[in-house]
Amino acid sequence: MRKPITTLSRPSIFSFMILGLIIGFTPRTLLAQSGGPIHPYQAAYDVQHIELDMEVFPSDSAIAAIVTTTAIQQIASDTWRMALSPRFEIQAVEWQGQPLAWHRPHLAEPEVHERFIHLTFPGTLQPGEEVKVSISYQGKPRPAVQAPWDGGFVWAETPSGDPWIGVACQGDGAWLWWPNKDHPSDEPDNGVMIHYTVPAGLTAVSNGVLRETQTDGDRTRWSWEVLNPINSYSITLNAAPYIELQDSVQSVDGSTIPLHFWVLPEFEEKGRERFPQFKEQLVWFEELLGPYPFRNEKYGVVHAPFLGMEHQTIIAYGPRFEDNNLFGRAVGFDDLHHHELAHEWWGNLLTVWDWRDFWIHEGFGTYMQTLYTEDVLGQAAADSLMGLMRMRIVSNDELVPDAFQTTKQKYGSGRGGDIYYKGAWTLHMLRCLLGEDAFSSFMRELLYPTQAAAEALDGSQTRFASTQDVMRVAQSYTQRDLGPFFELFLKHSELPELVYEVEGRSLTLYWANVPEGIRFSMPVEVSVNGEIRVVEVGVQNPDPTGPTGEVVVELPRRVQEITLDPHGWLLRNTIGYGESLDLNP
Repeated sequence: MRKPITTLSRPSIFSFMILGLIIGFTPRTLLAQSGGPIHPYQAAYDVQHIELDMEVFPSDSAIAAIVTTTAIQQIASDTWRMALSPRFEIQAVEWQGQPLAWHRPHLAEPEVHERFIHLTFPGTLQPGEEVKVSISYQGKPRPAVQAPWDGGFVWAETPSGDPWIGVACQGDGAWLWWPNKDHPSDEPDNGVMIHYTVPAGLTAVSNGVLRETQTDGDRTRWSWEVLNPINSYSITLNAAPYIELQDSVQSVDGSTIPLHFWVLPEFEEKGRERFPQFKEQLVWFEELLGPYPFRNEKYGVVHAPFLGMEHQTIIAYGPRFEDNNLFGRAVGFDDLHHHELAHEWWGNLLTVWDWRDFWIHEGFGTYMQTLYTEDVLGQAAADSLMGLMRMRIVSNDELVPDAFQTTKQKYGSGRGGDIYYKGAWTLHMLRCLLGEDAFSSFMRELLYPTQAAAEALDGSQTRFASTQDVMRVAQSYTQRDLGPFFELFLKHSELPELVYEVEGRSLTLYWANVPEGIRFSMPVEVSVNGEIRVVEVGVQNPDPTGPTGEVVVELPRRVQEITLDPHGWLLRNTIGYGESLDLNP
Protein backbone atom coordinates (compact mmCIF):
# COMPACT_ATOMS: atom_id res chain seq x y z
CA MET A 1 0.00 0.00 0.00
CA ARG A 2 1.32 3.41 -0.94
CA LYS A 3 2.11 5.58 2.08
CA PRO A 4 -0.39 8.45 2.51
CA ILE A 5 0.87 11.88 1.57
CA THR A 6 1.70 13.96 4.64
CA THR A 7 -0.83 16.72 5.27
CA LEU A 8 -1.64 19.20 7.98
CA SER A 9 -2.60 17.42 11.18
CA ARG A 10 -6.18 16.27 11.61
CA PRO A 11 -6.70 18.34 14.78
CA SER A 12 -6.34 21.44 12.62
CA ILE A 13 -9.54 20.43 10.83
CA PHE A 14 -11.46 20.29 14.06
CA SER A 15 -9.99 23.66 15.06
CA PHE A 16 -11.77 25.26 12.11
CA MET A 17 -15.08 24.48 13.74
CA ILE A 18 -13.97 25.40 17.25
CA LEU A 19 -13.05 28.89 16.05
CA GLY A 20 -16.70 29.74 15.64
CA LEU A 21 -19.41 30.02 13.02
CA ILE A 22 -18.68 28.61 9.62
CA ILE A 23 -18.08 31.52 7.27
CA GLY A 24 -20.08 31.44 4.04
CA PHE A 25 -18.93 33.62 1.16
CA THR A 26 -21.57 35.16 -1.08
CA PRO A 27 -19.81 35.97 -4.33
CA ARG A 28 -20.90 38.13 -7.20
CA THR A 29 -22.73 36.20 -9.86
CA LEU A 30 -20.41 33.25 -10.30
CA LEU A 31 -20.46 31.39 -13.58
CA ALA A 32 -20.14 27.72 -12.69
CA GLN A 33 -18.09 26.08 -15.41
CA SER A 34 -14.96 24.02 -15.86
CA GLY A 35 -12.16 23.61 -18.36
CA GLY A 36 -11.58 25.89 -21.33
CA PRO A 37 -8.24 27.07 -22.73
CA ILE A 38 -5.55 25.97 -20.32
CA HIS A 39 -3.65 28.80 -18.64
CA PRO A 40 0.19 28.65 -18.53
CA TYR A 41 0.01 28.53 -14.73
CA GLN A 42 -2.15 25.40 -15.01
CA ALA A 43 -0.01 23.78 -17.68
CA ALA A 44 3.08 24.42 -15.53
CA TYR A 45 2.52 21.32 -13.38
CA ASP A 46 1.49 17.70 -13.83
CA VAL A 47 -0.58 16.30 -10.96
CA GLN A 48 0.74 13.02 -9.56
CA HIS A 49 -1.33 12.42 -6.43
CA ILE A 50 -4.12 14.01 -4.42
CA GLU A 51 -5.06 13.48 -0.79
CA LEU A 52 -8.44 14.79 0.30
CA ASP A 53 -9.15 14.81 4.06
CA MET A 54 -12.61 16.19 4.78
CA GLU A 55 -14.93 16.63 7.74
CA VAL A 56 -18.62 16.64 6.86
CA PHE A 57 -21.19 18.38 9.09
CA PRO A 58 -24.69 17.52 7.82
CA SER A 59 -26.51 19.61 10.46
CA ASP A 60 -24.75 22.75 9.19
CA SER A 61 -24.55 21.72 5.51
CA ALA A 62 -20.85 22.45 5.88
CA ILE A 63 -17.44 20.92 5.29
CA ALA A 64 -13.87 21.54 6.47
CA ALA A 65 -10.98 19.98 4.61
CA ILE A 66 -7.31 19.77 3.78
CA VAL A 67 -6.38 18.88 0.20
CA THR A 68 -2.78 18.05 -0.64
CA THR A 69 -1.71 18.06 -4.28
CA THR A 70 1.59 16.51 -5.31
CA ALA A 71 2.81 17.38 -8.80
CA ILE A 72 5.87 17.38 -11.04
CA GLN A 73 6.80 20.81 -12.38
CA GLN A 74 6.74 20.82 -16.19
CA ILE A 75 8.17 24.25 -17.00
CA ALA A 76 9.97 26.93 -15.04
CA SER A 77 7.39 29.01 -13.17
CA ASP A 78 6.83 30.62 -9.79
CA THR A 79 3.01 30.37 -9.89
CA TRP A 80 0.35 27.69 -9.94
CA ARG A 81 -3.25 28.25 -10.90
CA MET A 82 -5.89 26.20 -9.08
CA ALA A 83 -9.62 26.63 -8.58
CA LEU A 84 -11.77 26.69 -5.44
CA SER A 85 -15.17 28.22 -4.84
CA PRO A 86 -15.08 31.65 -3.17
CA ARG A 87 -17.84 30.40 -0.88
CA PHE A 88 -15.07 28.86 1.22
CA GLU A 89 -12.75 30.51 3.68
CA ILE A 90 -9.20 29.44 2.91
CA GLN A 91 -7.51 28.93 6.27
CA ALA A 92 -4.00 28.15 5.09
CA VAL A 93 -1.89 27.28 2.06
CA GLU A 94 1.37 25.46 2.79
CA TRP A 95 4.41 24.35 0.81
CA GLN A 96 7.27 22.47 2.42
CA GLY A 97 5.63 23.08 5.80
CA GLN A 98 5.68 26.85 5.34
CA PRO A 99 2.89 29.31 4.52
CA LEU A 100 2.53 30.01 0.81
CA ALA A 101 1.19 33.27 -0.60
CA TRP A 102 -1.99 33.10 -2.64
CA HIS A 103 -4.56 35.46 -4.15
CA ARG A 104 -7.53 35.51 -6.47
CA PRO A 105 -6.48 37.09 -9.78
CA HIS A 106 -8.22 40.28 -10.85
CA LEU A 107 -9.23 39.60 -14.41
CA ALA A 108 -11.46 41.32 -16.93
CA GLU A 109 -14.40 38.97 -16.30
CA PRO A 110 -14.57 38.39 -12.54
CA GLU A 111 -17.85 36.52 -12.78
CA VAL A 112 -16.05 33.96 -14.94
CA HIS A 113 -12.72 33.74 -13.16
CA GLU A 114 -13.57 34.02 -9.47
CA ARG A 115 -13.07 30.29 -9.12
CA PHE A 116 -9.33 30.62 -9.71
CA ILE A 117 -6.65 31.12 -7.11
CA HIS A 118 -2.97 31.76 -7.82
CA LEU A 119 -0.35 30.24 -5.55
CA THR A 120 2.88 32.26 -5.59
CA PHE A 121 6.07 30.43 -4.67
CA PRO A 122 9.05 32.28 -3.18
CA GLY A 123 11.25 31.31 -6.13
CA THR A 124 11.18 29.64 -9.52
CA LEU A 125 10.15 25.99 -9.56
CA GLN A 126 12.42 23.95 -11.79
CA PRO A 127 11.24 21.46 -14.45
CA GLY A 128 11.17 17.97 -12.96
CA GLU A 129 10.88 19.22 -9.39
CA GLU A 130 8.33 17.52 -7.13
CA VAL A 131 6.02 20.05 -5.51
CA LYS A 132 3.55 19.37 -2.71
CA VAL A 133 0.94 21.95 -1.71
CA SER A 134 -1.70 21.70 1.04
CA ILE A 135 -4.81 23.90 1.13
CA SER A 136 -6.97 24.06 4.27
CA TYR A 137 -10.45 25.54 3.92
CA GLN A 138 -13.96 25.47 5.37
CA GLY A 139 -17.44 26.63 4.56
CA LYS A 140 -20.75 25.73 3.04
CA PRO A 141 -20.48 24.28 -0.47
CA ARG A 142 -23.01 25.33 -3.06
CA PRO A 143 -26.16 23.22 -2.77
CA ALA A 144 -27.28 21.53 -5.97
CA VAL A 145 -30.94 22.33 -6.42
CA GLN A 146 -31.45 20.08 -9.44
CA ALA A 147 -28.56 17.64 -9.35
CA PRO A 148 -27.00 16.39 -11.52
CA TRP A 149 -27.95 19.20 -13.93
CA ASP A 150 -26.52 21.79 -11.59
CA GLY A 151 -23.48 21.04 -9.50
CA GLY A 152 -22.86 21.00 -5.79
CA PHE A 153 -23.79 19.12 -2.63
CA VAL A 154 -27.13 17.42 -2.09
CA TRP A 155 -28.13 17.57 1.58
CA ALA A 156 -31.15 15.29 1.71
CA GLU A 157 -32.80 13.01 4.26
CA THR A 158 -33.63 9.34 4.11
CA PRO A 159 -37.25 8.27 4.65
CA SER A 160 -36.37 7.72 8.31
CA GLY A 161 -34.92 11.22 8.66
CA ASP A 162 -31.19 10.43 8.61
CA PRO A 163 -28.71 12.47 6.57
CA TRP A 164 -28.41 11.43 2.92
CA ILE A 165 -25.56 13.25 1.20
CA GLY A 166 -24.34 13.21 -2.38
CA VAL A 167 -22.20 15.29 -4.72
CA ALA A 168 -22.52 15.92 -8.46
CA CYS A 169 -20.34 18.43 -10.30
CA GLN A 170 -19.59 17.22 -13.83
CA GLY A 171 -21.04 20.21 -15.64
CA ASP A 172 -19.83 22.87 -13.19
CA GLY A 173 -16.53 21.54 -11.89
CA ALA A 174 -15.11 19.88 -8.78
CA TRP A 175 -13.78 23.27 -7.63
CA LEU A 176 -17.26 23.75 -6.19
CA TRP A 177 -16.14 21.67 -3.21
CA TRP A 178 -12.38 20.96 -3.34
CA PRO A 179 -9.35 22.78 -4.81
CA ASN A 180 -7.94 21.35 -8.03
CA LYS A 181 -6.40 22.17 -11.39
CA ASP A 182 -9.83 22.33 -13.02
CA HIS A 183 -8.88 21.01 -16.43
CA PRO A 184 -9.77 17.64 -18.00
CA SER A 185 -6.30 17.21 -19.54
CA ASP A 186 -4.65 16.25 -16.26
CA GLU A 187 -5.44 13.41 -13.85
CA PRO A 188 -3.39 12.26 -10.85
CA ASP A 189 -1.07 9.61 -12.27
CA ASN A 190 -0.71 7.85 -8.92
CA GLY A 191 -4.33 8.06 -7.80
CA VAL A 192 -6.03 9.66 -4.85
CA MET A 193 -6.32 9.04 -1.09
CA ILE A 194 -9.72 10.09 0.25
CA HIS A 195 -10.75 10.45 3.91
CA TYR A 196 -14.26 11.45 4.96
CA THR A 197 -15.20 11.96 8.61
CA VAL A 198 -18.95 11.80 9.13
CA PRO A 199 -21.34 11.28 12.04
CA ALA A 200 -21.16 7.75 13.44
CA GLY A 201 -23.89 5.58 11.98
CA LEU A 202 -23.38 6.93 8.46
CA THR A 203 -21.35 5.10 5.82
CA ALA A 204 -19.17 7.38 3.68
CA VAL A 205 -18.81 5.75 0.27
CA SER A 206 -16.34 6.90 -2.34
CA ASN A 207 -14.14 5.87 -5.25
CA GLY A 208 -11.59 3.09 -5.13
CA VAL A 209 -10.86 0.61 -2.36
CA LEU A 210 -11.86 0.97 1.29
CA ARG A 211 -8.66 0.90 3.34
CA GLU A 212 -9.87 1.48 6.89
CA THR A 213 -12.49 2.98 9.16
CA GLN A 214 -11.80 4.66 12.48
CA THR A 215 -14.49 5.65 14.98
CA ASP A 216 -13.70 8.32 17.56
CA GLY A 217 -16.68 9.10 19.76
CA ASP A 218 -19.61 10.15 17.65
CA ARG A 219 -17.69 10.43 14.37
CA THR A 220 -16.23 7.87 11.95
CA ARG A 221 -13.43 8.37 9.45
CA TRP A 222 -13.66 6.38 6.21
CA SER A 223 -10.47 6.07 4.12
CA TRP A 224 -10.62 5.14 0.42
CA GLU A 225 -7.76 4.73 -2.04
CA VAL A 226 -8.07 5.27 -5.79
CA LEU A 227 -5.33 3.26 -7.52
CA ASN A 228 -5.84 4.62 -11.04
CA PRO A 229 -5.91 8.08 -12.61
CA ILE A 230 -9.29 9.76 -12.21
CA ASN A 231 -10.88 12.94 -13.55
CA SER A 232 -11.65 15.58 -10.95
CA TYR A 233 -15.45 15.60 -11.37
CA SER A 234 -15.49 11.85 -10.85
CA ILE A 235 -14.19 12.08 -7.27
CA THR A 236 -17.25 11.95 -5.06
CA LEU A 237 -18.85 11.60 -1.64
CA ASN A 238 -21.93 9.63 -0.65
CA ALA A 239 -23.02 9.33 2.97
CA ALA A 240 -26.08 7.70 4.52
CA PRO A 241 -26.88 4.78 6.85
CA TYR A 242 -26.33 2.44 3.90
CA ILE A 243 -26.65 -1.33 3.77
CA GLU A 244 -23.93 -2.87 1.62
CA LEU A 245 -24.81 -5.63 -0.85
CA GLN A 246 -21.90 -7.62 -2.27
CA ASP A 247 -21.31 -9.99 -5.14
CA SER A 248 -18.58 -10.71 -7.68
CA VAL A 249 -18.21 -11.62 -11.33
CA GLN A 250 -15.43 -13.23 -13.32
CA SER A 251 -13.89 -10.81 -15.78
CA VAL A 252 -13.09 -11.77 -19.36
CA ASP A 253 -9.42 -11.74 -18.31
CA GLY A 254 -10.09 -14.42 -15.67
CA SER A 255 -9.80 -12.14 -12.64
CA THR A 256 -12.57 -11.53 -10.13
CA ILE A 257 -14.34 -8.17 -10.08
CA PRO A 258 -15.82 -7.27 -6.67
CA LEU A 259 -19.34 -5.83 -6.97
CA HIS A 260 -20.86 -3.57 -4.31
CA PHE A 261 -24.24 -1.87 -4.06
CA TRP A 262 -24.92 0.51 -1.19
CA VAL A 263 -28.65 1.10 -0.64
CA LEU A 264 -30.75 2.82 1.99
CA PRO A 265 -32.20 0.37 4.52
CA GLU A 266 -35.72 1.18 3.39
CA PHE A 267 -34.86 -0.02 -0.13
CA GLU A 268 -32.83 -3.13 0.67
CA GLU A 269 -35.31 -5.55 -0.87
CA LYS A 270 -35.57 -3.52 -4.06
CA GLY A 271 -31.80 -3.24 -4.16
CA ARG A 272 -31.41 -7.01 -3.95
CA GLU A 273 -33.88 -7.42 -6.82
CA ARG A 274 -32.06 -4.84 -8.96
CA PHE A 275 -28.48 -5.98 -8.29
CA PRO A 276 -28.50 -8.97 -10.71
CA GLN A 277 -29.33 -6.69 -13.65
CA PHE A 278 -26.29 -4.53 -12.84
CA LYS A 279 -24.16 -7.67 -12.97
CA GLU A 280 -25.68 -8.79 -16.28
CA GLN A 281 -24.99 -5.41 -17.86
CA LEU A 282 -21.38 -5.45 -16.68
CA VAL A 283 -20.88 -8.86 -18.29
CA TRP A 284 -22.36 -7.52 -21.55
CA PHE A 285 -20.03 -4.52 -21.59
CA GLU A 286 -16.96 -6.66 -21.03
CA GLU A 287 -17.92 -8.96 -23.90
CA LEU A 288 -18.40 -5.97 -26.22
CA LEU A 289 -15.63 -3.60 -25.19
CA GLY A 290 -13.04 -5.58 -23.28
CA PRO A 291 -12.25 -5.92 -19.57
CA TYR A 292 -13.71 -3.59 -16.97
CA PRO A 293 -10.90 -1.02 -16.56
CA PHE A 294 -10.82 -0.81 -12.76
CA ARG A 295 -11.20 -4.45 -11.76
CA ASN A 296 -8.34 -4.09 -9.25
CA GLU A 297 -10.58 -1.69 -7.29
CA LYS A 298 -14.29 -2.49 -7.54
CA TYR A 299 -17.43 -1.90 -9.50
CA GLY A 300 -19.67 -0.01 -7.14
CA VAL A 301 -23.14 1.51 -7.26
CA VAL A 302 -24.51 3.75 -4.54
CA HIS A 303 -28.09 4.83 -3.92
CA ALA A 304 -27.96 8.60 -4.46
CA PRO A 305 -30.36 11.46 -3.71
CA PHE A 306 -30.34 12.51 -7.40
CA LEU A 307 -30.78 10.78 -10.76
CA GLY A 308 -27.27 9.53 -11.45
CA MET A 309 -23.64 10.21 -12.40
CA GLU A 310 -20.68 8.21 -13.73
CA HIS A 311 -18.32 8.56 -10.78
CA GLN A 312 -15.42 6.18 -11.36
CA THR A 313 -15.92 2.80 -9.60
CA ILE A 314 -18.94 4.18 -7.67
CA ILE A 315 -21.86 5.01 -9.95
CA ALA A 316 -24.45 7.31 -8.41
CA TYR A 317 -27.84 5.68 -8.90
CA GLY A 318 -31.00 7.53 -7.97
CA PRO A 319 -34.04 6.05 -9.78
CA ARG A 320 -36.82 4.21 -8.01
CA PHE A 321 -35.19 0.84 -8.77
CA GLU A 322 -37.14 0.63 -12.01
CA ASP A 323 -36.43 0.26 -15.71
CA ASN A 324 -37.12 2.96 -18.30
CA ASN A 325 -35.62 6.07 -16.71
CA LEU A 326 -34.07 8.07 -19.54
CA PHE A 327 -36.17 8.12 -22.68
CA GLY A 328 -39.71 8.74 -21.54
CA ARG A 329 -40.87 5.38 -22.84
CA ALA A 330 -40.47 1.72 -22.02
CA VAL A 331 -37.15 0.35 -23.25
CA GLY A 332 -37.26 -2.84 -21.21
CA PHE A 333 -34.16 -2.47 -19.03
CA ASP A 334 -32.48 -0.17 -16.52
CA ASP A 335 -31.23 2.36 -19.06
CA LEU A 336 -29.99 4.81 -16.41
CA HIS A 337 -27.60 2.27 -14.89
CA HIS A 338 -26.59 1.07 -18.34
CA HIS A 339 -25.68 4.59 -19.45
CA GLU A 340 -23.66 5.39 -16.34
CA LEU A 341 -21.87 2.03 -16.51
CA ALA A 342 -20.95 2.77 -20.14
CA HIS A 343 -18.94 5.73 -18.89
CA GLU A 344 -16.53 3.46 -17.04
CA TRP A 345 -15.17 2.81 -20.55
CA TRP A 346 -16.29 5.96 -22.40
CA GLY A 347 -15.24 8.72 -20.00
CA ASN A 348 -13.27 7.09 -17.20
CA LEU A 349 -11.01 4.73 -19.15
CA LEU A 350 -10.96 6.91 -22.28
CA THR A 351 -11.17 10.59 -21.35
CA VAL A 352 -11.28 13.65 -23.58
CA TRP A 353 -8.65 16.27 -22.75
CA ASP A 354 -10.90 19.16 -23.74
CA TRP A 355 -14.66 19.59 -23.35
CA ARG A 356 -15.12 20.35 -27.05
CA ASP A 357 -14.79 16.59 -27.67
CA PHE A 358 -17.25 15.57 -24.97
CA TRP A 359 -19.48 13.91 -27.57
CA ILE A 360 -17.05 10.99 -27.28
CA HIS A 361 -18.13 10.39 -23.67
CA GLU A 362 -21.83 10.92 -24.25
CA GLY A 363 -22.29 9.83 -27.85
CA PHE A 364 -20.59 6.48 -27.34
CA GLY A 365 -22.21 6.13 -23.91
CA THR A 366 -25.66 6.69 -25.44
CA TYR A 367 -25.13 4.43 -28.44
CA MET A 368 -24.33 1.58 -26.08
CA GLN A 369 -28.03 1.56 -25.15
CA THR A 370 -28.91 0.96 -28.80
CA LEU A 371 -26.46 -1.93 -29.11
CA TYR A 372 -27.72 -3.44 -25.85
CA THR A 373 -31.35 -3.07 -26.93
CA GLU A 374 -30.58 -4.77 -30.22
CA ASP A 375 -28.86 -7.68 -28.48
CA VAL A 376 -31.46 -8.17 -25.74
CA LEU A 377 -34.75 -7.00 -27.21
CA GLY A 378 -34.27 -7.22 -30.97
CA GLN A 379 -33.88 -5.02 -34.01
CA ALA A 380 -37.33 -3.43 -33.92
CA ALA A 381 -36.80 -2.18 -30.38
CA ALA A 382 -33.37 -0.80 -31.33
CA ASP A 383 -34.84 0.97 -34.37
CA SER A 384 -37.51 2.52 -32.17
CA LEU A 385 -34.86 3.81 -29.75
CA MET A 386 -32.85 5.37 -32.57
CA GLY A 387 -36.03 7.02 -33.81
CA LEU A 388 -36.56 8.56 -30.38
CA MET A 389 -32.97 9.82 -30.33
CA ARG A 390 -33.49 11.39 -33.77
CA MET A 391 -36.40 13.40 -32.44
CA ARG A 392 -34.17 14.86 -29.72
CA ILE A 393 -31.48 16.19 -32.07
CA VAL A 394 -31.41 19.99 -32.25
CA SER A 395 -28.26 20.54 -34.34
CA ASN A 396 -28.06 24.30 -33.92
CA ASP A 397 -24.27 24.23 -33.64
CA GLU A 398 -21.38 22.11 -34.79
CA LEU A 399 -20.82 19.11 -32.57
CA VAL A 400 -17.04 19.59 -32.39
CA PRO A 401 -15.89 23.22 -32.71
CA ASP A 402 -12.28 24.14 -33.39
CA ALA A 403 -11.89 26.27 -30.25
CA PHE A 404 -11.32 24.89 -26.77
CA GLN A 405 -14.51 24.90 -24.70
CA THR A 406 -15.65 25.13 -21.12
CA THR A 407 -18.43 22.91 -19.85
CA LYS A 408 -20.84 25.82 -20.02
CA GLN A 409 -20.03 26.41 -23.68
CA LYS A 410 -20.37 22.73 -24.47
CA TYR A 411 -23.75 22.34 -22.79
CA GLY A 412 -25.07 25.71 -24.01
CA SER A 413 -26.52 26.77 -27.36
CA GLY A 414 -28.31 23.50 -27.97
CA ARG A 415 -25.17 21.35 -27.84
CA GLY A 416 -26.20 19.59 -24.65
CA GLY A 417 -28.62 17.11 -26.19
CA ASP A 418 -26.65 16.78 -29.41
CA ILE A 419 -23.54 15.39 -27.75
CA TYR A 420 -25.75 12.48 -26.70
CA TYR A 421 -28.10 11.95 -29.62
CA LYS A 422 -26.33 13.39 -32.66
CA GLY A 423 -23.20 11.75 -31.30
CA ALA A 424 -25.00 8.41 -31.11
CA TRP A 425 -26.41 8.83 -34.62
CA THR A 426 -22.98 9.66 -36.01
CA LEU A 427 -21.72 6.38 -34.59
CA HIS A 428 -24.77 4.57 -35.97
CA MET A 429 -23.90 5.75 -39.49
CA LEU A 430 -20.23 4.95 -38.95
CA ARG A 431 -21.26 1.41 -38.06
CA CYS A 432 -23.09 1.25 -41.40
CA LEU A 433 -19.96 2.44 -43.23
CA LEU A 434 -17.51 0.12 -41.46
CA GLY A 435 -19.64 -2.99 -41.06
CA GLU A 436 -20.35 -4.92 -37.88
CA ASP A 437 -17.01 -6.62 -37.30
CA ALA A 438 -14.91 -3.58 -38.15
CA PHE A 439 -17.06 -1.32 -35.97
CA SER A 440 -16.60 -3.64 -32.98
CA SER A 441 -12.85 -3.73 -33.57
CA PHE A 442 -12.79 0.05 -33.95
CA MET A 443 -14.38 0.53 -30.53
CA ARG A 444 -12.03 -1.92 -28.84
CA GLU A 445 -8.97 -0.32 -30.41
CA LEU A 446 -10.05 3.12 -29.26
CA LEU A 447 -10.31 1.84 -25.70
CA TYR A 448 -7.45 -0.65 -25.66
CA PRO A 449 -5.01 0.00 -28.52
CA THR A 450 -2.77 -2.89 -27.44
CA GLN A 451 -3.13 -6.17 -25.59
CA ALA A 452 -0.83 -4.76 -22.93
CA ALA A 453 -3.27 -1.91 -22.35
CA ALA A 454 -6.16 -4.35 -21.96
CA GLU A 455 -4.19 -6.32 -19.37
CA ALA A 456 -2.80 -3.33 -17.44
CA LEU A 457 -4.00 -2.46 -13.95
CA ASP A 458 -1.35 0.09 -13.01
CA GLY A 459 -3.11 3.14 -14.45
CA SER A 460 -1.43 2.86 -17.85
CA GLN A 461 -4.67 1.46 -19.28
CA THR A 462 -6.32 4.90 -18.98
CA ARG A 463 -5.90 7.23 -21.94
CA PHE A 464 -6.75 10.70 -23.17
CA ALA A 465 -8.34 11.12 -26.60
CA SER A 466 -9.86 13.63 -28.98
CA THR A 467 -12.06 13.53 -32.07
CA GLN A 468 -8.90 13.20 -34.15
CA ASP A 469 -8.25 9.84 -32.47
CA VAL A 470 -11.75 8.64 -33.30
CA MET A 471 -11.29 9.66 -36.93
CA ARG A 472 -7.82 8.12 -37.19
CA VAL A 473 -8.81 4.73 -35.76
CA ALA A 474 -12.03 4.57 -37.78
CA GLN A 475 -10.16 5.38 -41.00
CA SER A 476 -7.82 2.45 -40.42
CA TYR A 477 -10.77 0.07 -40.87
CA THR A 478 -11.92 1.17 -44.31
CA GLN A 479 -10.63 2.21 -47.74
CA ARG A 480 -13.38 4.82 -47.94
CA ASP A 481 -12.30 8.37 -47.18
CA LEU A 482 -14.20 9.17 -43.98
CA GLY A 483 -13.06 12.79 -43.94
CA PRO A 484 -16.18 14.24 -45.64
CA PHE A 485 -18.44 12.15 -43.39
CA PHE A 486 -16.86 13.40 -40.17
CA GLU A 487 -16.60 16.94 -41.53
CA LEU A 488 -20.32 17.08 -42.28
CA PHE A 489 -21.69 15.54 -39.10
CA LEU A 490 -19.16 16.78 -36.54
CA LYS A 491 -18.05 20.15 -37.89
CA HIS A 492 -21.33 21.50 -39.32
CA SER A 493 -24.76 21.95 -37.84
CA GLU A 494 -26.72 21.45 -41.06
CA LEU A 495 -28.17 18.01 -41.67
CA PRO A 496 -28.13 16.81 -45.29
CA GLU A 497 -31.28 16.25 -47.32
CA LEU A 498 -31.75 13.13 -49.40
CA VAL A 499 -33.51 14.36 -52.55
CA TYR A 500 -35.35 11.98 -54.87
CA GLU A 501 -37.04 12.36 -58.23
CA VAL A 502 -39.14 9.68 -59.93
CA GLU A 503 -39.58 10.02 -63.68
CA GLY A 504 -40.83 7.14 -65.70
CA ARG A 505 -38.79 4.08 -64.80
CA SER A 506 -35.98 6.09 -63.20
CA LEU A 507 -35.39 7.06 -59.58
CA THR A 508 -32.78 9.81 -59.17
CA LEU A 509 -31.16 10.34 -55.78
CA TYR A 510 -28.68 12.94 -54.54
CA TRP A 511 -27.70 14.72 -51.34
CA ALA A 512 -28.50 18.39 -50.88
CA ASN A 513 -28.03 20.92 -48.07
CA VAL A 514 -24.36 19.98 -47.86
CA PRO A 515 -21.89 22.85 -47.31
CA GLU A 516 -19.92 23.74 -50.40
CA GLY A 517 -16.63 21.96 -50.73
CA ILE A 518 -17.57 18.79 -48.82
CA ARG A 519 -17.43 15.84 -51.21
CA PHE A 520 -19.93 13.84 -49.19
CA SER A 521 -21.40 10.54 -50.27
CA MET A 522 -23.14 7.78 -48.40
CA PRO A 523 -24.53 4.36 -49.27
CA VAL A 524 -28.32 4.41 -49.33
CA GLU A 525 -30.58 1.41 -49.09
CA VAL A 526 -33.48 1.50 -51.54
CA SER A 527 -36.32 -0.99 -51.28
CA VAL A 528 -38.26 -1.52 -54.51
CA ASN A 529 -41.19 -3.90 -54.26
CA GLY A 530 -39.55 -5.37 -51.15
CA GLU A 531 -36.18 -5.98 -52.84
CA ILE A 532 -33.36 -3.97 -51.22
CA ARG A 533 -30.42 -2.66 -53.15
CA VAL A 534 -27.63 -0.36 -51.95
CA VAL A 535 -26.50 2.59 -54.05
CA GLU A 536 -23.75 5.13 -53.40
CA VAL A 537 -25.29 8.61 -53.40
CA GLY A 538 -23.31 11.83 -53.56
CA VAL A 539 -23.92 15.56 -53.78
CA GLN A 540 -25.42 17.04 -56.91
CA ASN A 541 -22.97 19.28 -58.74
CA PRO A 542 -24.44 22.72 -59.45
CA ASP A 543 -22.26 22.76 -62.58
CA PRO A 544 -24.13 20.58 -65.10
CA THR A 545 -20.94 20.09 -67.13
CA GLY A 546 -18.97 18.66 -64.18
CA PRO A 547 -19.05 15.32 -62.39
CA THR A 548 -22.05 14.71 -60.22
CA GLY A 549 -22.77 12.49 -57.24
CA GLU A 550 -26.39 11.85 -58.13
CA VAL A 551 -27.34 8.30 -58.92
CA VAL A 552 -30.11 6.89 -61.10
CA VAL A 553 -31.85 3.68 -60.08
CA GLU A 554 -33.64 1.83 -62.85
CA LEU A 555 -37.10 0.70 -61.80
CA PRO A 556 -39.10 -2.35 -62.94
CA ARG A 557 -42.16 -2.00 -65.17
CA ARG A 558 -44.52 -2.31 -62.25
CA VAL A 559 -43.65 -0.47 -59.06
CA GLN A 560 -45.84 -1.00 -56.06
CA GLU A 561 -43.52 0.38 -53.39
CA ILE A 562 -40.29 2.37 -53.08
CA THR A 563 -38.82 2.94 -49.63
CA LEU A 564 -35.65 4.89 -48.91
CA ASP A 565 -33.42 3.85 -46.03
CA PRO A 566 -35.76 1.08 -44.80
CA HIS A 567 -33.42 0.06 -41.96
CA GLY A 568 -32.81 3.56 -40.69
CA TRP A 569 -29.06 4.06 -41.12
CA LEU A 570 -29.12 7.70 -42.26
CA LEU A 571 -29.23 10.91 -40.24
CA ARG A 572 -30.81 13.58 -42.44
CA ASN A 573 -33.12 16.52 -42.12
CA THR A 574 -36.15 14.25 -42.24
CA ILE A 575 -37.28 12.96 -38.87
CA GLY A 576 -37.89 9.25 -39.10
CA TYR A 577 -36.75 6.69 -41.63
CA GLY A 578 -38.14 4.09 -43.94
CA GLU A 579 -39.50 6.88 -46.14
CA SER A 580 -42.06 5.49 -48.60
CA LEU A 581 -42.16 7.52 -51.79
CA ASP A 582 -45.41 8.86 -53.16
CA LEU A 583 -45.65 7.30 -56.58
CA ASN A 584 -48.88 9.11 -57.47
CA PRO A 585 -48.29 12.80 -56.68
